[in-house]
Amino acid sequence: MRVFDQIMALTNGGPAGATETLATQVYKQAFSLGNFGYGAALALLLALIILVFAVIQQRLTSGRPEEA
Repeated sequence: MRVFDQIMALTNGGPAGATETLATQVYKQAFSLGNFGYGAALALLLALIILVFAVIQQRLTSGRPEEA
């Protein structure tokens, strides 16, 4: 989810979208194609996915005792 700059610099989404991610799709929809509403909806979806993973990680690591 954090490889936006490498994909855009090297392949720009790749041939036929082979290296397309949700982050590059947000950029392409909002700024290249001018579909700001769809780009914003995709960005919100990306934020929710990141939030879910962050909550899961927080719950899994909060119960562990600290290592010395």
